[in-house]
Amino acid sequence: MNKFIKSSLALVAGVCGMTMVSCTDMLDTNSDGLLFEKDHGMTSINDTLYSMAGILSKLQPLADRYVLQGEIRGDLLATTDKADAYLQEMNSFSYSLPDNPYRSTKDYYAVINNCNYVIHNIDTTTLVDNKQVTRKFYVAAKTVRAWTYFQMGLGFNNVKWYDKPILEVGNINDYTEMGLEDLISTLIADLNPFRNEEQANLGEIGGYRSVKSFYPIKLMLADLYLTRGSINDNKGDYEAAATLYMEQIIKEHYLTYSSYSNRWIISNNILSNLWSYAWLSSTVPSNSQVIGSIVNSTKYGFQSEIVAMNDSLEIVATPNSLKYFEDQVYCGYVYDANSTPQDIYLYKTDGESIGDLRKFSSVTGTREDREDYKIVNKYTVRTVENTNTSTNDDGEEEEEKTSYFACPTTRVSMIYLRYAEAVNRLGKPNLAFAVLKYGLTPENIADKTIVPNHEKNVTYIQDEEGNITEQFAMPSYMILPASFAENNYGMRAKGCGDVDKDTTFVIPDFTYYIDITDEETGETVKTPAPNTAAYSVYIEAAKQDTIDFVDKQLFLEHTLETAYEGNRFFDLYRYAKRYKGLTNEYRNDNFFGEIMANKDCDQVFNKDFFLDETRWFIPEEK
Repeated sequence: MNKFIKSSLALVAGVCGMTMVSCTDMLDTNSDGLLFEKDHGMTSINDTLYSMAGILSKLQPLADRYVLQGEIRGDLLATTDKADAYLQEMNSFSYSLPDNPYRSTKDYYAVINNCNYVIHNIDTTTLVDNKQVTRKFYVAAKTVRAWTYFQMGLGFNNVKWYDKPILEVGNINDYTEMGLEDLISTLIADLNPFRNEEQANLGEIGGYRSVKSFYPIKLMLADLYLTRGSINDNKGDYEAAATLYMEQIIKEHYLTYSSYSNRWIISNNILSNLWSYAWLSSTVPSNSQVIGSIVNSTKYGFQSEIVAMNDSLEIVATPNSLKYFEDQVYCGYVYDANSTPQDIYLYKTDGESIGDLRKFSSVTGTREDREDYKIVNKYTVRTVENTNTSTNDDGEEEEEKTSYFACPTTRVSMIYLRYAEAVNRLGKPNLAFAVLKYGLTPENIADKTIVPNHEKNVTYIQDEEGNITEQFAMPSYMILPASFAENNYGMRAKGCGDVDKDTTFVIPDFTYYIDITDEETGETVKTPAPNTAAYSVYIEAAKQDTIDFVDKQLFLEHTLETAYEGNRFFDLYRYAKRYKGLTNEYRNDNFFGEIMANKDCDQVFNKDFFLDETRWFIPEEK
């Protein structure tokens, strides 16, 4: 099958899919070109595979867009005066130049129309060994379409919803226009019936595992639910997201291994200037920690511009992004001469701070011509080079050197962070904090000092002899199999050492205390307020303070773990919408603006510029 897929991709690279007549104006709503031949059907498994290869081909131009539109519209990555005017426009959130390619939606609709064609023409009843072998590709096409629409919604806020392939000129205007919020609900309804479908796989293509190009449907749905929950503060959406994340974690046995942590080497109680780049390897597309990605391959005529932009300092890490790393505390053991761990130390100094070691993997040194910014090291490891040997018509062996740039769209760590985000909003902040500090294991969840019983829905049962036992009614998203008892570490351990021992990284005590005086001794003791109606408002306020604190820690961890990868706008959008939608004292109408005002680059923003939400998005070129 692999040979077939390789040859298929070679054919579809220059066209838009199995039956595309022209790619020039792909789904440009002003185009008069036909997109598909009306009478061509999908009559074999090979037709299905060929069409799915066509979809992957059309995803390739979106890799650079995913990174640039997700990061340039955030506070961690900026353009310099070396960048072209189009990219600088996006950096300044001010669009006036005609033909700005970042305002074009053509590439998105190219993917969507190919997906629509497969969805409406695939024969899902085809049986091989009594299995419906094509059904998973039907679902994969729906999931790719959902991911593409979601990215377009996050980029432009409004989309034209097509759910049928464009076959005739007249159909180009047969669409429903909807905003991002309505789009999310539409996509949830479209995907939900297929949430348990097996993931599609086309095998290996040019050294790349194609299964990573098909975003798992449970994760796609979970991201949609999490986003909608952030918009409307709907607890049902948060619960659906947490449940789906957990189901995928268990199904695929996703773990946050300690082997992917950056560590300082301690010798004779002296801090060495050596560090491990193990964490960076977990962000490389071929690593098992990378679940989804988009690929640009030179073999099929696509060349990523991200690496070149990074190398020539057109795009740079902002000083503000480095400060996130430098402000953290590294925690570790001091070892004796026999390499036995002794005391815990906390290392952070002003000026030359160690901070979070992920900084040293995420970015590399400055250049003489741009000393105030660092270049992004993550982009340099995204390109994989291959040398293939083939035999030509004369029987001679030829070497062909190709490379592909793979842009991760999700990693294991992102799933855990989004899971924690959801359960925190469900009123389980200690469970969410455990993801950061201790790791999600059955033992840690059972430990009442880590996750208190009230977050596990405990009731106390007393038998006839007066013995009291605990009975838990934990939701499914809190229940892990015993196989997760090991090798699942706290997220911050990836860059901050033995964070589970860090006495500074704790949830503050927000408990409301009252003074109770002992009648006999006259001694006054501060005591936690009893859970009665008289004190319920104070107890609820303490709980909200805890949730708010953990929420901010999760936002920080998103920053440290996924910086520069294309997620920043998505993260900012969720948090900004969430805080804007609150009806209590934690409401913040301008979280987006406050973050962007600290971007600290050539473009300086007034935070009030972003009070108008329409400015968050890219105006589509008409």
